[in-house]
Amino acid sequence: MAALAFSPDDRWIAIGTDRDLLFHDRATGAWGPAIAGDHPRNRFLGPMRFTADGRRVIALGDVLQVSVFDVATGERLGRAEPKSDDINGVFKVSQDGRRIVIYKFGSDTFEVLDGANARHLGWVCPNFCNAKHNPFEAPYAVSPDGTLVAISHPRGGTGVWDTASDKLRFALHDPQRKPFPWPYK
Repeated sequence: MAALAFSPDDRWIAIGTDRDLLFHDRATGAWGPAIAGDHPRNRFLGPMRFTADGRRVIALGDVLQVSVFDVATGERLGRAEPKSDDINGVFKVSQDGRRIVIYKFGSDTFEVLDGANARHLGWVCPNFCNAKHNPFEAPYAVSPDGTLVAISHPRGGTGVWDTASDKLRFALHDPQRKPFPWPYK
């Protein structure tokens, strides 16, 4: 079993296994760098995505560890590891690879990471989504350029946030239903 991702230009295929992250250059038929897992959380069987320029790949390892690698050299450009009690969730990357948004089930939070190096940038939706703690897998989508995230949450409704400032841009209301009270309590 392996995780797979194509680069936007279809030149590279990233292949994640339980031991290594491998790159195959389809244009030349040659294998690129092999990145060996150096940590129990490095199993490369989770989702991964190339950045829009195809130079980096963002990979989700075991227990929500996020790593960013340079495709040409195999160098790790950054790694984000969750706290030990917050290791389950969902990972999404903007189409251009600039932003990573992780929904963490345990803390019921959305964390924003930099797609260049997996550095923590902030949080979105903490008051809107986390009004009463009861973890629930909330559907969400990251805009193609990573500047916005739309989140639908059963306790807080649906809204769109700015990933740089955690500002609610606007709430989305079903015209057939009464809007949620704001602020939600």
